[in-house]
Amino acid sequence: MTYRLLYTLIPALLFVGGAIAFATNTATPKVSLVDSLTDTLFIGSSSLSATTLSFSSNVDLSQALLLSSCDISSKLFSRELNIYTFVLRYNSPDCSSDFISLQDSDWNVIPNSQNKINVYSDFDLYDRFVDYSSPDLTKIWHSLQTKMSKTKIFANQSQWTGQSKFDFYAKKIRHYQYQYNADIIANILAYREHKYVVPVYGKEIAQKESKLPNALRLYRAEYTDGIHHGWDVDAELWSQTIAVDNGVIIRVVYWFTRADFARLKISDGLTTVDKKNNLDVLRWNQVWLKTMKWDVVFYSHLDAISVSEGDVVWVGDPIGTVGVTGIPGTDYTDYHLHFPIHKNPFSSSRAGSYTHEEIMQWPWYFKWKSPSYIREHQGDVFK
Repeated sequence: MTYRLLYTLIPALLFVGGAIAFATNTATPKVSLVDSLTDTLFIGSSSLSATTLSFSSNVDLSQALLLSSCDISSKLFSRELNIYTFVLRYNSPDCSSDFISLQDSDWNVIPNSQNKINVYSDFDLYDRFVDYSSPDLTKIWHSLQTKMSKTKIFANQSQWTGQSKFDFYAKKIRHYQYQYNADIIANILAYREHKYVVPVYGKEIAQKESKLPNALRLYRAEYTDGIHHGWDVDAELWSQTIAVDNGVIIRVVYWFTRADFARLKISDGLTTVDKKNNLDVLRWNQVWLKTMKWDVVFYSHLDAISVSEGDVVWVGDPIGTVGVTGIPGTDYTDYHLHFPIHKNPFSSSRAGSYTHEEIMQWPWYFKWKSPSYIREHQGDVFK
């Protein structure tokens, strides 16, 4: 989505003339944020990833810049008496830092100048929204439409209409922020009507009983639940695996060595969590994709991995390649992708905040269903 918001905003704010002479106070700096165009930025949008910040100060801030752990750019745009207005822009779409401060020309942080900015990447928005049920998402979408109708007048005009320029542009930004969220929600809802593609390029979903969910794995029943939680798709070594759906990458595990098998707990009295963590070791190199349909897909036993945590991916995008990682045997040639799909429990209060152990406790697709039932109905899930 592209808005020309800040391209018109910045020149409009720069009606103040050049800097007025201001004597520097050698006392302790007293700096405070007095106003901001918006304190919420969406760094996936070039138009909504910038704002203005106005500080009052008893010391000269003419040479100051804004400091962040993220990739930002900033500069002083105007000065009127003791009020200094800076423009701040986030340059990277994957930043997660929320704090900025002022630094002087010697790169020293100016005391008491730290302030919080609400920075949201596209990953942050998708990660949270896909945890909502479709009815809840629809309610949020309608609420955003109502808010947009109240701010539409500001989006459709290029000049302010009586109120201050600052107030006009703040409301204009707010309108496009509502729209940005609404568009992401609409995309999620649209893809919830789609079926998944098979996650290995050019292959078909498994039909053989031993390759289906719930197949017995008695040889590891001592330290797991002895049940196969997903599908195995047979494929040649290094075959390309792909995203089954639009979604976000919430976990990547890579660079295991055989020494990691020592992490397996094999003893009496193992808890359910112990057994799930053992399965996690056996999945080895893996990627977790949270889909638009709120599920989490575990791509397991991978060789190479093509994505990173925090990525937003689209259906068909490369995830990694088929490998044999996590297999205890050294002469294993049954190459395949193992992929369980875990079903989201829909707790809106937990949206975007589930732990890895919690996700491993979610029920897998077709849990306890018979092979004949799975074969009959997996066409409802996959294309």
